[in-house]
Amino acid sequence: MKLEREKSIGFVAWLAVATMVVWATWARASQLCADPYPVGVDGYYYVVQVRSLLATGQLNYPAAPLAFFWLAPWAALFGPVAGVKLGAAAGTALAAAPAYALGRRLSGARGAGLVSAALVATSASSQFLAAEFLKQGLGLTLALVALATLAAAIEHPTRTRLTLAGLAFVATFLTHKSSFAVVVLVGAPAAWLALSARAPRWARRALWAGAGLVVLVALLGTLMPGRFPGPQDLRVVGEAFTTRAEWLLPALALPRYQVVFGHDALVALALALAALATRLVPGSRPLPPLGLGFVALALVIGLPWLDVHDVQGAAFRLRAAAFVALGPLAALVLAQLGALLEERLVDARIFGMLAALAALTLLLVRPHPTNEGQSRTHPALVAAVRALDGALPAGATVITQDRKVAFMARWYAHQAMRLHPEAHDDPARTYRLMPGFWITKDLRAALAALRTTPVPDVAPVRDLHPFDEDGLVLVPEATFRYLLAQLPPATQRYYASWPTT
Repeated sequence: MKLEREKSIGFVAWLAVATMVVWATWARASQLCADPYPVGVDGYYYVVQVRSLLATGQLNYPAAPLAFFWLAPWAALFGPVAGVKLGAAAGTALAAAPAYALGRRLSGARGAGLVSAALVATSASSQFLAAEFLKQGLGLTLALVALATLAAAIEHPTRTRLTLAGLAFVATFLTHKSSFAVVVLVGAPAAWLALSARAPRWARRALWAGAGLVVLVALLGTLMPGRFPGPQDLRVVGEAFTTRAEWLLPALALPRYQVVFGHDALVALALALAALATRLVPGSRPLPPLGLGFVALALVIGLPWLDVHDVQGAAFRLRAAAFVALGPLAALVLAQLGALLEERLVDARIFGMLAALAALTLLLVRPHPTNEGQSRTHPALVAAVRALDGALPAGATVITQDRKVAFMARWYAHQAMRLHPEAHDDPARTYRLMPGFWITKDLRAALAALRTTPVPDVAPVRDLHPFDEDGLVLVPEATFRYLLAQLPPATQRYYASWPTT
């Protein structure tokens, strides 16, 4: 009778989690599909990749492939633009399921697990990743799966559970670099501490095999740095810190505004400190090995000296992953408080009901999907890039500073693009595609003079933007060099370095 009751409660809990996933998918898909164009700085990158995968069986750009195999069926059913959005919504919303499994495993209580799932389902940073950094969003879903299966293997090491954890570990590796790093940071120490001492011999051998896999990953990253993480990626550690502290822990701090994502990082840090503090109270539960890993992750994410002033910086990506620690830590702290209160005040069943009520409250009061921090595409820019179609001779080399424009040109005009000039480029067949926000005042004046007074033997520029002549300008390489010679030395050096984003 008791077993049947437990199964019924478990079924209801998983039904609640499934409802959260459906709700989160609908909310994210509604937000993404409200815009007719791909969303995010790299939105066009994903539709280009998926279109190429469906048409040729290969990716257009070298990349870890698993995210695109997830998106391809959605694109085949709904078209690349809508399919990528729906796949992004579902793939990131699914993170609530392993978050529940982790929360329940760490806390031993389904109610605390539901709180963990609700925090992830309503996370503003997870919603942001669905729009802006999709591979990271999908990778973090798999990272939570890997950690959930690892938690099960630590609790009761069997070949099946260790195999599932290993497969999830590999899947994360084949999806995204920083998500793979999260699994290593949180899971590797926990696995070593938990399995090396008490596990069967075959499990300890599997642990050594996992260590060997990490070495293999580093080797693959050295040989193919564009596809896999490797030693060269460690340089981002040094670049991720600054002497300027941001004590409110924003995910991104720009001169005019801050992106805070519901203060996920700040709350995760507070929960990590609370988890450590409760250990000082007599009668509290010891922190499980995996719980220590989540505490470590939250402490790293919560360092005020992370350099979150760069939109492309690693620190911004790290803060955007705060929800990975937020959900499980909330469950862990609830379990520790529940254990303390159970001895003094509250029955465990009542505490479980209160936790479930807290999960429902989170779904109702946490921020609904917003456009916070997201990059949208203006219809005029779409028209400008579309005008590139047919404007160039076959085999032309086109160089631009902006990767979003590069992906758009590949999507709309099927034009191969590069972000950097090379010494062997033929000036007669090379063009610079320059968005307006990269054109300095000096260059703007030089372009205006050339339009007004054409120069013999200097090819004219082509203005592609529908209402701003400097909005998107196609400049032949020889003309670009002529214009560059008219500019002050400081501006010449700026364009010679060709900064990109």
